[in-house]
Amino acid sequence: MQSLQLQDVYTSNEPQTILNRRIKFCMDLHSDAVKAQVFPPAEDKRDFVDLDDDKTNKEEDLMARLLEDMLGDGDDY
Repeated sequence: MQSLQLQDVYTSNEPQTILNRRIKFCMDLHSDAVKAQVFPPAEDKRDFVDLDDDKTNKEEDLMARLLEDMLGDGDDY
């Protein structure tokens, strides 16, 4: 009975070649994903400073209404 002699796979360049192909596939997949991302055009970007001003105005209006409610019209005192 004869059997095949076991060869050491790591004596060849095959594992390195397979690893390089896997790394290249992952890098290409990442590059394609980055290229596929869609960003809004620059003119669609809003200025969020306006939103902060609106919030401040609403808070001031609320405070004014609360003070009016608490103080009333002044005839009761």
